[in-house]
Amino acid sequence: MSTNATIAIKEKGKTLCNLYVHWDGYWDGLGKDIVNIISKGKLQNGLGGDRTLGSQFNGGGCLAATLIAKLKTEPGNVYLTDSDTEDKLNHYDIKINEYDVELYHNKELKWDNLNS
Repeated sequence: MSTNATIAIKEKGKTLCNLYVHWDGYWDGLGKDIVNIISKGKLQNGLGGDRTLGSQFNGGGCLAATLIAKLKTEPGNVYLTDSDTEDKLNHYDIKINEYDVELYHNKELKWDNLNS
């Protein structure tokens, strides 16, 4: 049986995209994968010299696209969806405001790039 999850990526209160992940959606799986991906990059306006995928995010849209690129390793499992389904057992909100990125799991703040 799979442990599915939803991810809503929001910037300044507006939803950029929603993802559905079919398996390994629990905190020790997907949650830690998300932290691992977004904690390695710097959220900024503009791009610096290092163009390695995940080293920097030119705004929230770039962070969202990087997260999708890193999570989508094979057909299936990770899908774009049109709804922010917070009633799932494992729901993640990634909230981006200026240079602050917060990750919530089931409405509980689990990680903040400014306080980690």
